[in-house]
Amino acid sequence: MDPFAQLRRDLAVVVSAEAFFTLTDRCGLGPDTAIASAARTTTTLTEAAVRSLA
Repeated sequence: MDPFAQLRRDLAVVVSAEAFFTLTDRCGLGPDTAIASAARTTTTLTEAAVRSLA
């Protein structure tokens, strides 16, 4: 099994348009803050995935 398959699925959720609209509409974030939040989440997910391979 591809060790990065789950990471790709996780990141697809984070970088989707729906995620962006949830952050802006539901959470009340501005566009730049929503993008920064998504970037932070992608970093966290990627770091966790890489650590799990070690």
